[in-house]
Amino acid sequence: MDLPNSWVNLDGRFSELLGSPDDYIVGQLLPFDRELLEPCLSNGYIGMDPSTPWLFVDGIYSGEGTESHRAAVPSPVFWKPVVDTLPCLESTMMFHFGMGVSLTVQHYPGLELQTSTFVSRARPNIMVRVLEALFLNEDEEDATRLKKEVLIRPDRPVDFESPDFETSVDVVNGHLVRFHGRIWQRENDQCLPECDQVFMLTGITPDLATVGIRLTRTNPRICLLTSVSRFSWDEAVEAYEAALNAEVNSPDTLLTETAEAWLNVWRCGRILLETTVIRDSAQGDSAWEVLYNSEKGDVRSCSLGSPTGDGNVGSFSLKRCIIAAQYFLLANFPDPSKQPTGLPMPSAEGSTICSFFGVSPAGLARGNTEDDYQGHVFWDMDTWMLPWMILFHPERARIAFEYRAATLFCAEARAAAEGFRGARYPWESARTGFETSPWDLSANKEIHVVAGISLALQQWLLCGAGGQAAAAYYEFGRRILDSIGRFWTSRLSYSEEKQSYVIEDVMPPDEYVSACNNSAYTNAVVAIALSGPAKLARLFEASVSPEEDLWEQLSSQIWMPVDQKNQVMLEHEDYKDGTVVKQADAILLSYPLMFPQTREMKENLIRKYAAVTTMSGPAMTWTAFCTAALELGKIEEAADYLKRSLLTCQLPFYVWTEERDKKGARHFLTGLGGFLQSLVNGYAGLRVCMVHLVDSLDEGTSESAASASLHQAILLAPRTPVPTLTSTDSTADGGSNILHLRGLSFLNRRLDFLIDGVARTLLVALISGEPLRLTEAEAPATVSMWDCVVDPTRSPYHTIDEGQELSLPFAAYWLHE
Repeated sequence: MDLPNSWVNLDGRFSELLGSPDDYIVGQLLPFDRELLEPCLSNGYIGMDPSTPWLFVDGIYSGEGTESHRAAVPSPVFWKPVVDTLPCLESTMMFHFGMGVSLTVQHYPGLELQTSTFVSRARPNIMVRVLEALFLNEDEEDATRLKKEVLIRPDRPVDFESPDFETSVDVVNGHLVRFHGRIWQRENDQCLPECDQVFMLTGITPDLATVGIRLTRTNPRICLLTSVSRFSWDEAVEAYEAALNAEVNSPDTLLTETAEAWLNVWRCGRILLETTVIRDSAQGDSAWEVLYNSEKGDVRSCSLGSPTGDGNVGSFSLKRCIIAAQYFLLANFPDPSKQPTGLPMPSAEGSTICSFFGVSPAGLARGNTEDDYQGHVFWDMDTWMLPWMILFHPERARIAFEYRAATLFCAEARAAAEGFRGARYPWESARTGFETSPWDLSANKEIHVVAGISLALQQWLLCGAGGQAAAAYYEFGRRILDSIGRFWTSRLSYSEEKQSYVIEDVMPPDEYVSACNNSAYTNAVVAIALSGPAKLARLFEASVSPEEDLWEQLSSQIWMPVDQKNQVMLEHEDYKDGTVVKQADAILLSYPLMFPQTREMKENLIRKYAAVTTMSGPAMTWTAFCTAALELGKIEEAADYLKRSLLTCQLPFYVWTEERDKKGARHFLTGLGGFLQSLVNGYAGLRVCMVHLVDSLDEGTSESAASASLHQAILLAPRTPVPTLTSTDSTADGGSNILHLRGLSFLNRRLDFLIDGVARTLLVALISGEPLRLTEAEAPATVSMWDCVVDPTRSPYHTIDEGQELSLPFAAYWLHE
């Protein structure tokens, strides 16, 4: 695969961070023999799926209430170039997952045309398309057929109409389009005084199909810029002119800038898979097969085709899949230091400014249809996407919690209107933070999202919040946690029959259940939401309020639907054996909730619900089973669950879909977020907890003194090898898959981990920060979020200093100060 010189010049730097170019650059011959899912282009402010006619701007929605959806801005780059009068001999699409650049290479007689498109990571308002003609030299074959210049036209008209905006389009000086759009309908007229607007400036004009673009041997390249602002014309013009000046002064500057910005992102944190393979080169690349519920005779397989070169999909590469998944998630989070001007949000003071509006299941590249959940923010962000971000990119995770802080006022207003205290966050939120779900059942009953927000926030604070945990706790963290605690105390009811508190009339994560009492997942995550405020107050040396103290007491009095006879948790109080389940639900008790259960109960949990969970459920389902199985050391079973989940990852560009048949949401970040968790929290076995350090206590110390022993800790309990998928990612024949965690953030430190389950090798390096202690731990199946005791006086421990690397026995360890 021939790469452009601009890519080749950067390859050395990306290879240092991501490995071989084959692992982060994917190519595919066109036309494709099936529906091609193209990678998204996004920087967290502007996003687009190049296969659709729209781009989207963070925070811009149109439609009232439940009709609210991402407002579709016409994309100036929704076209492919065609050279006039020359036949295209071959076309290849490539994508660089290291820097988020899409490239189409078209071969014509005597000419190669390269078209690259990207959304700038360095300049959040800017989108770039570059066309470059590479003419053959006179002595090369077919050179005599070439003209001295070529005329390029788009394969479809350039259109600036939108169903979501009142628009005005002006062409300035014949070469610049000024697009202004004002949304037709505000999400909430009472709290949004004005309709939001979009200001776009682009060098791509409607008459492009007529006029065309002329490239010559002396001027073989053109850069077409687009600038987008949700704030003002001045911001759009300033961004456009600055980008234009940079391009004029030095071609490829904009590409180099975005590459540098992405290099900085990858440098902060990433997961890599190092594969060493010993195999017969004559074997070729084999397909892989996945067995589903064999006791039911339901056997299915996924056969992946030959290597690219004949227009077919190439063999599945787990290494590429891992890098692509991280790219897709990171592309939807802006650089916190370069966020454009925010938008007003309702607050107790009348108005506040919000700069980031969360991440929806399909990301910023999609969101104007129901399949893509209209761009709304769900529990998906807090439960499925943020766990990986919290560990590797806590600064970017922060802006997601700032969105929850900005929508707290609306959540409290809703709770009050419904007769509750505190904050009732919506099942789906968008522009304002009021409920936008078009499905009444979820909107009214799927309230576990409220506790899930608390859990994610607690995990972020326990990890150190990128070195800003205490400041964030006092700035907005405690306010959110306490408001959620107030809501749940008013939502609980006491059952005399059960002599416990119960939560009735809710919808669990399993949405086949329209309503139930005492959902196991809901009750367990609520217990965390109620116990967390007091524990974190002690951790950050704040006075525990009487309210927080009461909530902590209540957290241990919530009834759970345990089947004592069969030693397994029921999905909800009235669950009947054999009832089909839509998606991961009760299995989430093992992870991320770390709900206390015996090993027998955890084994029964997997066995019971894996047998009844539908195969057509959403993509994140089987990664949850994978993580739960790994906690128990069930390596082969976990590998099977992982492979099931990967059937929703569509080749050739590793785009995740909600379902295996490409139905539902596309660019399904929820699914790939679960996949990343299966690697970090499954195969590496990481758990974020608060522990009691025995060596900080004397025997007989008082309860108040005991609070001083609270420490943040991470459990590292590796379970490898990472499974074989094809002979390109093989642990067979003497090879191995080595899992690398680079730049994990914990308490203002950065750590690297190398985990080789075949060689039983575990390396830990402290890249930056104060020394840490690693104390050997018990089996991970016994871990809970709050109640673990770490005793370095009785367990072997190691101290690691900045710049030091430790080679450790392959075991479980607590990392703590």
